[in-house]
Amino acid sequence: DMGGWPGSLTGKGVRIALFDTGVDLHHPAFWRAGEPVSWVDSDGDGVLTPGVDGIDLDGDGRLTSDEVLRLWKAEVRDPYGRYKVEENFDPYTDWLYLDENGNGRRDSGFRSSGGVLILGEPAFVPEDEDGDGVLEAGEPLRPLNTLKVVASLEGLEGWPVEREGPQLADDPGDPDNHGTPAAGIILGGFPGRRWVGIAPGAELLVVHREGLVPEQFVPWAVEMGADVMVYEFGGWVFEFLDGSSNLERTIDELARKGIVQLTAAGNLAGPTRKKHCRLRIEEEGRTVRVNVPEEYGIRTIYLTFLWRSPDSLDVEVIAPGGLRFRMVPDGEVREVLGLETFGNVETSPRGTHKFDIALNGEEGLEIGVWSFVLKSEGTSFVVDGYLADDVSDWKGGAQFLDFVTDEGTVAWPGTADEAITVAAYDPSGLRNPKGEINDFSGRGPRIDGRRVVDIAAPGSVVFSTWTKEASGSPGCYGPFEGTSSALPHVAGAAAILLQACPYLGHEGVKEALCRGARSDEHTGKVPNDTWGWGKLHIPGALRAAGFSGNLPPLVHDVRAGWREEGWRVEAEVEDPDGISSVWLYFESRGNSGKVPMAWKGGGIYGAEVDVTDTIWCYIKMFDGRGAEGFWPAGAPLRRRMFPPPAIREVGRMGGFCKMSFPGDVDGDLLPDLFACGSLYLNTGGWNLERIQQVSSPLSACWGDYDGDGDPDLYVSGSLYRNEGGRLFKLIGLPGGRGAWVDYDGDGDLDLCVVKGLRVLLYRNLGDGKFEEAEHICVGSPINDISWGDYDGDGDFDLCVARLGHVDLYRNVDGGFEEVSKEVGVDVRTGQHVTWVDYDGDGDLDLYIMRPAPNLLYRNRDGTFQEVASEVGVNLPGCAMWMDYDLDGDLDLLGISSRELLRNDGGKFRRVWRSEEPLHGASYADWDGDAIPEIILVGRRPPGHIYRSPLHGNCVALRIWKASGAKVRLTSGDNLQVRQIVADDGLPLYFGLGEADGAEVEVTWPDGRTLTWGCLRSGRAYILGPEGPLDTFVWPGDVDGDGEVGGGDIEALAEYWGLSGPQRPHPSPAWAGQPARFWDPEEATYADADGDGKVDEEDLRLVLKNWGRAFGEPAPRLERREVISEAYKVVSKVHNPEVRRKMLSVLRPEMAELGIPSKLDLYAFPNPFRDGTTFRLRFPFGGRGFLRLYDVLGRPVRTLWKGTWRPGEIFLSWDGRDEGGRKVASGVYIARLEVGGEARATKVLLVR
Repeated sequence: DMGGWPGSLTGKGVRIALFDTGVDLHHPAFWRAGEPVSWVDSDGDGVLTPGVDGIDLDGDGRLTSDEVLRLWKAEVRDPYGRYKVEENFDPYTDWLYLDENGNGRRDSGFRSSGGVLILGEPAFVPEDEDGDGVLEAGEPLRPLNTLKVVASLEGLEGWPVEREGPQLADDPGDPDNHGTPAAGIILGGFPGRRWVGIAPGAELLVVHREGLVPEQFVPWAVEMGADVMVYEFGGWVFEFLDGSSNLERTIDELARKGIVQLTAAGNLAGPTRKKHCRLRIEEEGRTVRVNVPEEYGIRTIYLTFLWRSPDSLDVEVIAPGGLRFRMVPDGEVREVLGLETFGNVETSPRGTHKFDIALNGEEGLEIGVWSFVLKSEGTSFVVDGYLADDVSDWKGGAQFLDFVTDEGTVAWPGTADEAITVAAYDPSGLRNPKGEINDFSGRGPRIDGRRVVDIAAPGSVVFSTWTKEASGSPGCYGPFEGTSSALPHVAGAAAILLQACPYLGHEGVKEALCRGARSDEHTGKVPNDTWGWGKLHIPGALRAAGFSGNLPPLVHDVRAGWREEGWRVEAEVEDPDGISSVWLYFESRGNSGKVPMAWKGGGIYGAEVDVTDTIWCYIKMFDGRGAEGFWPAGAPLRRRMFPPPAIREVGRMGGFCKMSFPGDVDGDLLPDLFACGSLYLNTGGWNLERIQQVSSPLSACWGDYDGDGDPDLYVSGSLYRNEGGRLFKLIGLPGGRGAWVDYDGDGDLDLCVVKGLRVLLYRNLGDGKFEEAEHICVGSPINDISWGDYDGDGDFDLCVARLGHVDLYRNVDGGFEEVSKEVGVDVRTGQHVTWVDYDGDGDLDLYIMRPAPNLLYRNRDGTFQEVASEVGVNLPGCAMWMDYDLDGDLDLLGISSRELLRNDGGKFRRVWRSEEPLHGASYADWDGDAIPEIILVGRRPPGHIYRSPLHGNCVALRIWKASGAKVRLTSGDNLQVRQIVADDGLPLYFGLGEADGAEVEVTWPDGRTLTWGCLRSGRAYILGPEGPLDTFVWPGDVDGDGEVGGGDIEALAEYWGLSGPQRPHPSPAWAGQPARFWDPEEATYADADGDGKVDEEDLRLVLKNWGRAFGEPAPRLERREVISEAYKVVSKVHNPEVRRKMLSVLRPEMAELGIPSKLDLYAFPNPFRDGTTFRLRFPFGGRGFLRLYDVLGRPVRTLWKGTWRPGEIFLSWDGRDEGGRKVASGVYIARLEVGGEARATKVLLVR
């Protein structure tokens, strides 16, 4: 009953999240009707007759069998006899369909077309416009073509799986027939028909609660844009019931942000429940009894006792057979003569004390009356007891026999401070007296005396949609009751209010519902703890909200696109009165404003915001009659957040496959790649050049086994030594998956090989020789191993993931002892394992990957606690840790799950999802700009390069002889710790966030610890165990301007021939390398190669690093361009000896590249009669010209003007001037100018 308000108030544009058991998407009530279609009255009787009349789909003037409309009868399960079901076609309840395959029944299997889900064979809803019970000629049909469910979320083994669009065909439905009737009350059906929901125009987000926790599904609903959240569940044991739980606080927070939060009062009251008791504890103690009946087969009972007094509570248990024991509230499980007992006492932040008890009998709990003697040594106080068991739900099962009361029976999370908590009443009189509160409906007050019930809605007996599984027939209706029935009534009402007054938000909706509620002789004086403010009355709520009857403009869709220059926001807006104006209001970090949204055609309005960061925005609109509309519902209090893309594709790179192993072979700090049996060299510009075929690996690992500073390679039984960037096979070792590790702490890398059921350790003897030293045998095939010093004692411990178990071995002086259960790691299976300091506390945590949800064990001083679900990293399968946004903490890329999780202070949230399957990933600085990229590998090459567009600052550290080193980097208050098991030659990449500098401490395996300060962001450094020294040298940056170019040659010439201290570990890589000062200090930077003298080799290194700059990618420069530019500078060096030596470096390469050794101009023939040819040679490029003059210096003709490239060209002159006229005989001067230099020659024309 809308009380005369517009029929267009259907909740349109409002999105509702239903947290329940799922929804049967095959029910036609959850599909939206499309545009009207006409039907053919083939028998001419003026009414639609199923099986006779139809739709002429192909327009050929006749009906074929697949065009004849068949009857889809709505089934009703009505034990109360309330509804009379017509045997014949009833347009008020039934549907029609086309039997496309002619099998005589409607096939309901989902199909998809153009990315849109279709409800099986075409179905139609009849529109009986005059309500006479027949569909007459001219009254249309409407096709069911759009699902009201936008998306769903399901838990599979603890991991959330979301579905949208065609993926909803795989939605599991509603096995419990609970979410389906709830959804039917909210939005099922179509206006003008029987059994239509409160807000049939709304949209639905479906959450299958089973297998998920609120920390998973509530943020998902927020991310999906839910305007209303419906919590269709309740609990009462093991909860404080005072508003202090995590979920209750989340509900309060979301309510304050404007998202409507709806909870049920629960069904804990009434004479059949007996799940709650209240008693006053006296000094001598009180006994409360619990009956455990035989017929239920109860194995476990759960009790919670709550009290607000500061006094303690003592509980003694007396079993039916006389066994007596005192509950020990320490959170431990104990066994008492075959009975498992658990007791625990906690105090909430709000001062509520909770004593939780669980009693479990493995073969079934003892039948009969159990007594619980409650005592306290303090003053008298009140205790509330709550009871549940492992079999029954709200009623039946174990029950209290004493002190039972209906007061204080509102279930969690209906006890949240800000929630709109809904009670149930009976408008039909089928369960309770008509108009009275349902006896089962939970009552207040809360444990702290606060009133929590806000409003009551119909709870029995309501007819709504049923699942096919519950009824045996698709499209069925049946009875539904409980506060689970009352709650969706209020959800639909909230959608109506938000459509009418989109600015209301949670607080406004709550106030409108309460102020508009009806009170009568049943409710008594309101508000009270049973009814709240009274009975739901939507017309009264609309009046209380100030709705005038003129619907505000409606936003259908909002799209926000991010570009490097800012945001573009577009909205589709509609209103029958026309749109007067549309405004976009936005806020960002340190910026806010409003911009008009311009009309773009149709109903589309758009605006641009010159902000590149995250924006929070809302839209305000006015129609032609002045009605004010908002998006999202609840604005301006509520705003929609648009974050920039977490990562975006910036390029592609060949060579990658699933088995890809990056390492720096040639020491230039650019990652090279061993993939699919080949070695690829990184030549810059995201280009990989295949230089060597090695072998096809099952596995490979890089490590500097010989201690010479470059990484060597082990490939499935073969050892390859790195010599100058080439790999040379030395010896064969047993095949298997390998890993390098200095397990015995002697300073060189040993080899670990997984073979069968064994982990084999080969001690490094030097000179490429190894001997088997240790082996660890396990009881099943090994999937993976990982080394890490989890206990901080300086040696590497081993984690083994194998079939059926994960084993942790502590390294004790090079020997190993299994300590898994001792330290708290008890895992039945694992495919991959890795050590990671995810929480930044300086010790290694353990991440275990497997097909079921992954596990994360937080390290607490050498013992572990599993926290994957708590922090949000319990995704399935392979994953990789990295700091993708460079904010200083590690994020997680799920390869199997195709998503990226951002670490926000130890809690993770999804920020990106791949549309395509992923088969591998790599994280390194592939272009040499000191900013790492993510390479994602699909089914086949190339690798796709991704980067965060708004990343933080970064510093790259190449630790010399890094195997076994521990690195601690501090930037501001942030500490990051990395441990290097084996040196692959690559830098470590540390995100600094907004900081522009850092300090690093490195501890080498021999115990030496050194500290470097003043490391600048955007730069790479090479750090060795010799110490910080005096300064850092970037090879080639002689003049200290941060880039390598012609100015560095000029500076090099100034210090040519000087000598000074050598650098400890000189490298050609573009990285800061510690050095001692020379005299003068400026000459230090001229020693590019670090050999202690300034000479030709330093010039060669300047040429190698030409174009490099801090924080910029390695440039892809043509060698001819580099050499010619260098020649241009060298040719102007004043010191002739230095110039000669520099040219001696350039000229051999110039000759090889075909670059002339000097600027030259030559003419032939000379003298000439009809024409001559000029040969021009350029050792460098630049703008210039070749022009002819007469002997008086007057221009005759310009043969060429433009940009010259190094090399040789030929230009002809035909003896004519600029106008094409022949010039007279005589001497002419040809002048060539390029790059500030000039050459001239004379030519003689003889006519």
